[in-house]
Amino acid sequence: MQKLLIKINDLISNSPARYDKIIYFSLLLALLSNIIIWLMILVAFGNFKEYIILGYNVYFGISSFGVWYKLLLLPLLGLLIILINNLLAFQIYLEYSILAKFLSTMTVVINFILIIFISLIIYLNLYY
Repeated sequence: MQKLLIKINDLISNSPARYDKIIYFSLLLALLSNIIIWLMILVAFGNFKEYIILGYNVYFGISSFGVWYKLLLLPLLGLLIILINNLLAFQIYLEYSILAKFLSTMTVVINFILIIFISLIIYLNLYY
């Protein structure tokens, strides 16, 4: 585990992608949006004891119930996507700089989609 962390640190510190403004601001915006997702879930459902609506289908209505902390898998998934995409962006920046920028900006898009999804789940649980 320690060797892996050392390799990741070397990758980030030696990559010229860390000076690219698009990659840098995409990473910051993705991390900020992921923090917002965590806070949205914890503020909205932190003290819920009963089951909440986890899924909704336009054809059938409510499709799944569960405990609120199952929603924490979504920001965890967003954090994993941030980690993987940005590590790949740092790795391939010299050869494919446009693809590296695309990977980095897609993390922001994915986290904004997660914000919309969590907002809809909160709306369904509070007003349905």
